[in-house]
Amino acid sequence: MLLPASTWGEKEGTVTNSERRITRVNPAVIPPAEARHDWAIIVDFAQRLEKKLNKSANLFPYTSTEQIFNEHRETTRGRDLDITGLSYDLLTTQGPQQWPFVAGESSGKARLYTDGHFQKPDGKAQFVNAVYKGTADKTDARHPLHLLTGRLRDQWHGMSRTGRVAQLCNHAEAPVIYMNKDDMQRRQIANGDIVKVQNKRGELVLPVEASDEVKSAQTFIAMHWGSQTMQGLGAVSYTHLDVYKRQVVDCLHDSRASLLYKVRNTQTSQLFVLKTLQPLLATDTESCNALLNEEWLAKRVVSQYVPQVLPISPELRSKLYYVMTWHEGATLQNRIDNNHHFTIAGAAKIGVEIMRGLGALHRLNIIHRDIKPANVHQGTDNRIRILDLGVALCHINKIEAMQNPGTPSFMAPELFDGETATAQSDIYAAGVTLYHMLTRKYPYGEIEPFQRPKFTAPVPPTRYRPDIPHWLENIITKAVAREKADRFETAEEMLLALEHGELKPLAAQRTPLIARANLMKWQWLAIFSLMMNFLLIYLLLVS
Repeated sequence: MLLPASTWGEKEGTVTNSERRITRVNPAVIPPAEARHDWAIIVDFAQRLEKKLNKSANLFPYTSTEQIFNEHRETTRGRDLDITGLSYDLLTTQGPQQWPFVAGESSGKARLYTDGHFQKPDGKAQFVNAVYKGTADKTDARHPLHLLTGRLRDQWHGMSRTGRVAQLCNHAEAPVIYMNKDDMQRRQIANGDIVKVQNKRGELVLPVEASDEVKSAQTFIAMHWGSQTMQGLGAVSYTHLDVYKRQVVDCLHDSRASLLYKVRNTQTSQLFVLKTLQPLLATDTESCNALLNEEWLAKRVVSQYVPQVLPISPELRSKLYYVMTWHEGATLQNRIDNNHHFTIAGAAKIGVEIMRGLGALHRLNIIHRDIKPANVHQGTDNRIRILDLGVALCHINKIEAMQNPGTPSFMAPELFDGETATAQSDIYAAGVTLYHMLTRKYPYGEIEPFQRPKFTAPVPPTRYRPDIPHWLENIITKAVAREKADRFETAEEMLLALEHGELKPLAAQRTPLIARANLMKWQWLAIFSLMMNFLLIYLLLVS
């Protein structure tokens, strides 16, 4: 059962903060498509249920949030949170108010219980003597450190909202474990080292950072990251994958550096994907570090839009490899090669899924750097997954990144000038991917390896496929804009444009004629010539 609901920026009603102040909330934007408010979904469901149960009384007659607020208001009458004096009109005209706000009063109470009377039968306050109870798991010789958790300064709960704001991620951009400097020194651990954190319940791998705020024998990991951004967190005990009981089913990919196998567990018949190095590179330090780095990055991304890395006990590894989940389906490139026709609605949906996947990567400061149809997989469950983090860039790792790898036709113009890849270059590649899916062409023509391309204006996709609606063409054209400043700034921005679609179409970008004709230098020459003429006329008049 799918009930698409409006999000917090699309809702109306009231909200109460920690100082008991109630604020009237109005929606910032309208909900997209057929999304409805939570209360409307529940009321609709309840009314239909009443009919099925043959109930004559309508217990859910609400047609607005104000009616629900008024009923809730009556339940507070005579209690310590009495808000019978509040109404939508009062909150709108006079602004936020503190409760209790009793009917007949002109304002709420700033402080509670100033009269010495508490909401107990005897009117007295009750103190509870809480006896300290230690944690269930105790430290021992094998587990000598305490793991603490808490919130970060700029994040809130599971980061479902704050994690989407780039500025808030600048304070702590990725999950780390904080340790006392003395504890690190005794274990010969340096800042930025990758460590395994393990207890009886599970394990995880992440960077370590020294902190003066953490006492000796203590460590700290922020509570926000969770399963959205990294694997494990010691809450789940994994069943290790016994890769020795495997059978190679097929070789999926044989590249210059790596091999990709489809393997089957002979005991459970479950299918996996195993990635390893070419035999000639098995002892090459740079290649080994690159594969380890790829595995580490992939473990950090716990998302439905990226294949998941499976935990393998180190004792079971005799070679360097890692194992991922297997998903039936095909890449977009496979579908293109088989002349699959992508509908407009289907391509837009794929674009939405790609943006969600890129957003998950970018929030972890991971730049994919090789988005293209061959690295976007569409499963038989119609779910889109982004493949291959082999050349991904992450600023917190220590592996020296290859200088702007990728497929030339999908590389942003600034990468050919030697600039470092950014989230906007990934967005550019995603835009070219959508363009190529729909038209089998490229916005600036096909670019061969080692070619130095010249980027002018992109060819509108409607030239090759007239049935593309203008709203989708404007989104794709903005994504593949030559200048970074003209593109979407974040994956979330492009995602919002795709979700709004024709309901809130993106305006077409207009390039001035003088810029399209490359006449900017002649414009300045004409201005300079005009100024010289004025100067000569002035000299003639004063002489």
